Amino acid sequence: MNLTLTPDQELIRDGAERFAAQDYSFAHRRSIRNGPEGFDAAAWRHYARMGWLSLGVPERFGGLGGTHADRLVLHHALAGAMLLEPLLSTAVWAVELIKQSATEAQQAAHFAQIAAGEIRWACALLEPRRRFELGAVATTATPDGDGWVISGAKHAVLHLPVADRILVSAQAGGALRLFVLPAAAPGVVTDPFLTVDGQRAAHLTLNQVRVGAQAALGEGADALTAIECAADIATAALCAEGWGTMQRMLAITTEYLRTRRQFGEPLGRFQALQHRLADMYLAEQRSDSAVAMLRYGLDEADPTQRQRLVSAAKVQIDKSGKYVAQQAVQLHGGIGITDEYIIGHYFKRLMAIAAQCGDPAYHLDRLARLRDA
Repeated sequence: MNLTLTPDQELIRDGAERFAAQDYSFAHRRSIRNGPEGFDAAAWRHYARMGWLSLGVPERFGGLGGTHADRLVLHHALAGAMLLEPLLSTAVWAVELIKQSATEAQQAAHFAQIAAGEIRWACALLEPRRRFELGAVATTATPDGDGWVISGAKHAVLHLPVADRILVSAQAGGALRLFVLPAAAPGVVTDPFLTVDGQRAAHLTLNQVRVGAQAALGEGADALTAIECAADIATAALCAEGWGTMQRMLAITTEYLRTRRQFGEPLGRFQALQHRLADMYLAEQRSDSAVAMLRYGLDEADPTQRQRLVSAAKVQIDKSGKYVAQQAVQLHGGIGITDEYIIGHYFKRLMAIAAQCGDPAYHLDRLARLRDA
């Protein structure tokens, strides 16, 4: 098993880390979070120029044709920035759903806009009181002349307030299908809110939204398999980001204990605190191993093996992330929970990652169901 990065992956890593360190500082992120837009348009154009938006787009549509492993490298390298732009929703969720569900002509049209950075996407797949059940969809799409009328409700749609297009799952003629809606279409009603980590999200209500025939992706096949696959790829990207976030927290906490003095000595000299740092490091290293298995096996895995790999990694990332985050805040003391200091924001980001794409209880249950599969 060769876990070293390829030359292309090293270029992806270096470019992403340089951007996170030089162009997307913590102060810059706070100004974006507190601003009216909730995202940085200049940064979004940079993502397009760097090819990050089209990393997973096939080469025949003008993309880079990158692997899942390539995208894990990117999201790990960008973890320190805690990006507020809809990179995950557009370049992972939307790209995977379009790639697996749309016709060739639809892919060509949508991927060209994504690669150019012209369109930001949100994916509305979960419904109220359904938690992580992607197949439990009550939203309906009814034929109407040469188009469709879509009605229903979606819960906690990440990046919806900053999106131009919405991918919506709906029941249509006995099959679960995906539809592309303009975010400003008549009948689209949003209830926006800030997530715990400062992202923009919204609850979505669709009141008889009329769209043309071309809004339906594909030619009528059930989209549940495609949705579940896209969810696994997005979960893997979150795992890579979670591991990167833990690394940043560990580095910042180590430096803080090295420089902060108490009773005339650096805090890092106290053995009890050294033990806690060692335990944080072990938790972070277990996450390193989990993401390494994803990077090594995700591209070649069959659906069942893919689900096992992703669920096992997500459980480990959430468990380690909770421990590392709690220890980092406690070792910093009161400053660790202030809005002016980055550690509290990393804490919130890890808690948000734990709540996305299935919490530990969900993934442990899925692992149990897959045990004998």
